[in-house]
Amino acid sequence: MKVNRKLLLVVLVMMALLVGCKKELGTEGNPIKVYVVPSQSGPETLNAGKDLMKWLEKETKLHFTITQPERYEDLITAVRDNQADLLFMNNMSYLLVHDAFGAKAVLAVERGSGQQSFKGIIIAQKDKGITKLADLEGKKVAFVDVHSVSGYIFPALMLKEAGVSLDSTVVARTHEEVVRMVYEGEVDAGFTYSNPPEEDGLPRDGRLRLAQRYPDVMEKLVVVATTDKIPNDPVVFSKNAPAEVQKKITEALLRCSADESCAASLVRMHEITGLKAVDDSYYEPIRKAILGLGKSIKESVPGGGLIDVRQVPAEPIPPIGF
Repeated sequence: MKVNRKLLLVVLVMMALLVGCKKELGTEGNPIKVYVVPSQSGPETLNAGKDLMKWLEKETKLHFTITQPERYEDLITAVRDNQADLLFMNNMSYLLVHDAFGAKAVLAVERGSGQQSFKGIIIAQKDKGITKLADLEGKKVAFVDVHSVSGYIFPALMLKEAGVSLDSTVVARTHEEVVRMVYEGEVDAGFTYSNPPEEDGLPRDGRLRLAQRYPDVMEKLVVVATTDKIPNDPVVFSKNAPAEVQKKITEALLRCSADESCAASLVRMHEITGLKAVDDSYYEPIRKAILGLGKSIKESVPGGGLIDVRQVPAEPIPPIGF
């Protein structure tokens, strides 16, 4: 059969153009890919995120998908591999994707009655006799993840500055699991978060995550030590998200807390009660606390910077690492 070469060439060119022509970001064929931090377990966080995406679709006329990965590292590799456009991140992961891949923070979350910071705490069973940092010498401790600022970085640095060396550590992956392991006596202590108390003065920290399961958790587990203030978590865009898309979504999110259904989704998702416009400089205090002048993230968190090159487990910083 004789082939019309000119017609074949035209067909091949058209096919190449169709394959290479990526649909505009935010369309049904190329939705905005949203990732949420895996700091909280269970389907509730993801379901709340889906409700938030429905509200955003109505407000912006854009299309979204949402993913909650199992590991903090997955947030970073998603940015690296151009699989994420908008992320509700933890602080440390944000520092990594900003430095390595040009992602930028546009909003910071608020919790409670407008609080814009939180702290890390070290918890232990009340009857263990652990009342100060020195009592953790030679003990077994659970932490969330090496990229969790409250669930690892700040408490670990606090131990390092105090000259305390642990016997062993366990990666729990979530704040709930840290609390559970301490409560059940599987570890001597654990790292988790603490938000500022409300007007009633009651503590609002990781222990509350398991208050229904363990009604006496607030009495049985005590706070051994508290870190300095940490700026609240960021909402981040990858560098590939067009400016007009970023603007439309950011403006909608700033309106969210004024809408009853949207505000409820934020609270369910990550206890977020508001959002504040920020830029990268908002997170400079964390850089200074972690890195010091002239140091890189790769130097301060061995293994932490390697995930922008290959997917390997990040190693804890001394003295927690072995």
